[in-house]
Amino acid sequence: MIAYLLEASLILATLTGGYGLLLRRSPRFALHRWLLWLNLVVSVTLPLVELPDLRPEPVRQLVRTRLADMPRFSAALARKPAAEPVSPEVPAPVPAETQTVDWMALMGWFYGVGVAVLASGLLLQLGSLYRLISRSEPRETDGIHWLHNPNVAGPFSFFGWIVLDESRYTPDERWHILLHEFIHYRQGHSVDRLAAEWLRIVFWFNPLAWWQGRLVEENLEYLVDQEVLEDGIDRKAYQYTLLKVGTGIEPAWLTNSFGTVGLLRRRFARMSQDQASQGGLWRYGLVTILLVLITWACSKPEETSAEGYVSSRKPVTRLPPTNPSRQLLHRWSDDDLWVHQQLIRTRQGYEYVYHDFSSLYLIAQNGRLGLKNPPESLSLWIDGVPKPLSEIPKLSLDQVDEVFLVVGWKQEAYHRMLIQTRVAPSSPPLSDKGRQDYFRVLEALAVTDHPGGRANTFSMNGLLEATFFERKDALVKRTRKQHLALYEEVKDAITVFIDGMEVQPDAVEQLHIREVKTLYANERPIEAWVPDLNPNQRPGDPPLTRYVLYIEREPKRAVRDSSYYVFSPFYSGDF
Repeated sequence: MIAYLLEASLILATLTGGYGLLLRRSPRFALHRWLLWLNLVVSVTLPLVELPDLRPEPVRQLVRTRLADMPRFSAALARKPAAEPVSPEVPAPVPAETQTVDWMALMGWFYGVGVAVLASGLLLQLGSLYRLISRSEPRETDGIHWLHNPNVAGPFSFFGWIVLDESRYTPDERWHILLHEFIHYRQGHSVDRLAAEWLRIVFWFNPLAWWQGRLVEENLEYLVDQEVLEDGIDRKAYQYTLLKVGTGIEPAWLTNSFGTVGLLRRRFARMSQDQASQGGLWRYGLVTILLVLITWACSKPEETSAEGYVSSRKPVTRLPPTNPSRQLLHRWSDDDLWVHQQLIRTRQGYEYVYHDFSSLYLIAQNGRLGLKNPPESLSLWIDGVPKPLSEIPKLSLDQVDEVFLVVGWKQEAYHRMLIQTRVAPSSPPLSDKGRQDYFRVLEALAVTDHPGGRANTFSMNGLLEATFFERKDALVKRTRKQHLALYEEVKDAITVFIDGMEVQPDAVEQLHIREVKTLYANERPIEAWVPDLNPNQRPGDPPLTRYVLYIEREPKRAVRDSSYYVFSPFYSGDF
C-alpha cells in the first residue's frame, strides 16, 4: 500500500508540476479540463497496471547483465548481525517477531488518521450543504431554476442546485450570477471538484495534490468566464458583479463559487487578454513527452510461466489454499511478502515463475535440492511445518510438488521457503514440461553465478591485465609463449568468432596476445543455453552454447619488426 501511494504520488507530482509550469497560462481552458482529469486518472491507475516492458532488447539485456554482476542485495541485507545467535539446525527467526518499532505500520496508522480526518470533514460539509439546500425556497428566472436562502453570504452552485440571497443583488447582477452558476451546472463542474477533493484526501501528504485542486478550481472559473463573455455579457459589468460578490466573502468549500480575491485578480487579467492567440503548441508537445516518459518508467516485465522466468512481483495470496503450504501463505497475507520464485501445480500442468535472481540460493544437483549461499534470514517450511535448512538436501526432485520462495521486509529483509511434497513421489514421474524446466533452471543455478548473463570487453592492455591475474570472466588464459588458450571448463560450451567468422575453439590457441585488438567475452543468460528454455529456439535446433567469444585482431601487431611495441607491466614476451 505504501509503495503504491508513493509511486502514485510521484506521478501526480510530476504531471501536476508539468501542467502548472507549462500549460497553466495557455487559454485552452476546455482542453485543460480534460488534461487535469488525465492527471488524476493516470496517477491513480498507472501504478496498478502491468504494462509490457517497453525498453529495447539491448537495454533489457544490459540491465540484466549489470544486475547479475551486482552483489546479491537481498542476501546482503539479510546478513546483518542477529540479536541472538541462532543454531544452524533451527530456522532463523522472522524479524516480524522482534520487539522493535514497526515503522511501516506506524506510517500506515498516521496516513489513515489523515485520511479519516479529511474524509470526516468532507462528509460534514456534504451534510451542511444538504441542510442548507433543503431549507431554501425555489425560484425561477428565464428558465433557470435556483434557490433563495437569506442565510448565505455568497452565491454558489452544487450539481443542479444554485443558491443565493436575491435581496443582496440587482436584477442585472442576479442574472450574471445565475448565468455563471448555470454554466457550472450544465458542464458538470461539481464532478471535477469532488474528484479533486477525493484526490486531495487520498494523497493529503503530497502538496501537489492540494495544488491540483486549486488548479482545477482556477481552470473551471476561467472556462465559465469565457463562456459568459461569449454569450454577450458586457465584460465591465460582469467584472463589477464578480468584484461585489467575491470581495470579503469566504467561498463555500467544495462548491462552485466566485473564488477568492487572488483568483479574481487572475480572472480579470485573463478576461483582458486576447483569447484568439492560441500559441505555445510546443508546451503541449513537452507534456506529451513527459507522459510518455512516465509510462515508460512505470513499465514492468510481463509475467511468464513455463516459457520463461521473468515476471512482475505478485502477492502470495492469489492461489487457492489447497495444501498446507498454500494455507500458510494465506495466513501470511497481511505481511508485505512477495513471490520471487515459485513452482505451482495447476489443472493444465506445472508452471514456474521467477521475479528476479536475487533468490538464486535454491539449486538442484544430482537429483536433489540444495542451497547455494543462502541468506542468514532464510527459514524453511516443508508441508507447512517449520524445518531446519539441513532438511533441504534430503529432498529428491521426485518428492517436490510445489515451491514458494517469498521475500518480505520488516526492519530488514527476510526470506521464507515453502516446499510442498508429493503424496506419491513416484507417480506421476518427471514428465511435465513446466516442472522439468524449473528443475533445469535450478541445475543451471548450481553451475553459474550469473544467471542473467554477463558481458565483458577487453582491449589488448585490458586482456594483458586480466590474463595476468587469471580472471575467469575473460574466458581465456595466457600460455608461457604469450598465446591464448581457453579455460578447460568453457571449452565444451563456447562459440568462438575471430574477425567476424565462426571458428573452432582450438583456433584461439593460434593467436598471440599482442594480435588482439578487442576481445568480447559473453556468458549468455540461462534461458538461452539451458535446453528447451529458449522461446526463440525452433524445434530440432541444438541449444546455444553457454559462452560466446568474439576476437577482433590487429594483423600488423603479428609482424615482427619495430613498428609496434607493447608497454605494459603485465607483458613479458617479445617486443
